[in-house]
Amino acid sequence: MKRTCGGCTLCCKLFEVGELLKPRDTWCRHVVFGKGCGIHPNWPKTCNDFFCIWRDERAAAALTDDVRPDKCGVVLAAAGGGAAIVAVCRPETPFAWRDNERIFQFLHAAAMSGISVSVRAGKSYFIIGRRGFMEVPRSMVDGNIDGTGEFTVKIPEDVRRSLGIGPEAAVH
Repeated sequence: MKRTCGGCTLCCKLFEVGELLKPRDTWCRHVVFGKGCGIHPNWPKTCNDFFCIWRDERAAAALTDDVRPDKCGVVLAAAGGGAAIVAVCRPETPFAWRDNERIFQFLHAAAMSGISVSVRAGKSYFIIGRRGFMEVPRSMVDGNIDGTGEFTVKIPEDVRRSLGIGPEAAVH
């Protein structure tokens, strides 16, 4: 059984929703603060396809109620058909992913298991591997890092080996 969002609506701010012309890092005009979406169950496909990892009962032991996204400032989203995790921080708390020990341990454990892990921390992007993490230089980005949507980070072989990560990382 999935946990419910409760009063959390942080995903309604952090992600772009093209069908609603809603840019990332701005509140959706349909959010009902403390309650949820004002147009649910008639969500656009982007919202319907979104999966918040905090709601997954399998993550409940590691991601307790005190790290619900609105409480910790980080939304953990499944991507790539479950092969990737994208952590997106509230713009006001860009390093919440690193500063919250439970979130950081969860992301590190995912990277250790071979899952591609990336972080959007304000205007910075990070990748996490089995042996560490690094900020992504703009030269490694294939796509528009300042725009919306997903892009690919092209990681040189020596960097992949040193961090212990796969050849590409998808970032939102």
